[in-house]
Amino acid sequence: MSSFFTSGPAEDDLYKSLRDGLTFSEDEKIIQSMFFKDKDDKRNIEDMWSLYKPYADNNFLQEVRKYFHPRFWEMYLGFSLIKQGISLVPYDKHKGGPDLLILSDKLKVWLEAVAPTAGTSADAVPEIECGDVPDEQIKLRYSSVIDEKYEKFKKYTDKKIILEDDCYVIAVNGGAIPSASKEIDIPRIVRCVLPFGNEVIEINIDSLEVLDVHHQYQDASYKKSGSPVSTNIFSNSDYDGISAILFSNVKALIYPNYPGNDFVLIHNPLAKNPLPRGLIQLGREYWVENSTLKLSNWMNH
Repeated sequence: MSSFFTSGPAEDDLYKSLRDGLTFSEDEKIIQSMFFKDKDDKRNIEDMWSLYKPYADNNFLQEVRKYFHPRFWEMYLGFSLIKQGISLVPYDKHKGGPDLLILSDKLKVWLEAVAPTAGTSADAVPEIECGDVPDEQIKLRYSSVIDEKYEKFKKYTDKKIILEDDCYVIAVNGGAIPSASKEIDIPRIVRCVLPFGNEVIEINIDSLEVLDVHHQYQDASYKKSGSPVSTNIFSNSDYDGISAILFSNVKALIYPNYPGNDFVLIHNPLAKNPLPRGLIQLGREYWVENSTLKLSNWMNH
């Protein structure tokens, strides 16, 4: 079996660092020992590859040397699903198609993995050392790749790669975006597709008693140009081809001990082909029921 890491030139710095021996400062070692039981990253990645290899396309090992993070995300996604006992199906990718295919009974579920960067336009996510997290810019990056992958979905359906009764899940990773791991109670990815804004806490100024906690209604984020970008696409039937969005902030050096504990899955209430609830029992699963946001917590410890 071919190894994930191979000798020779590679353009991606993280790939080379992991392959050739990555060293940590003492502070980094202490922080990592607090969160991760086993930090032999190179060995762990090889273990992931040994399970994922049958489902990868023929160019995977070449591309991962150039674009390590997005390809790692695809592999980690597949690995986590396999470890959960979910059946992935290899298929011929020469004609194109999404990254992964789940077969559950007779239901086909296609997953398209994408890992946006901070961007380069006026709406790019800035690096920050302290202060407010650029929440709106991060949401714009997520919304952009969701739209891109939905356009690809339409091409897949035109080519009959994705059939009329198949489910389609866009799997977004925020690990390459600065500050994306800093979240509030409702994950940012949920607030990209449903109209939840900032949390509002009403307090009696005399007794300091909390009177009410709710979220502002927000159905759009705004670019620097003033152009709105919808954050309510799961209330729009134009997006009914998306069955669900799956999200993670995983990175090659920051991943949970239990694969998939980091997942956030949000179902599209208007999906033409809904993803069955509980099919992916990993992380947190959100859905809308009677206009109320519901949550199942599948996290393992």
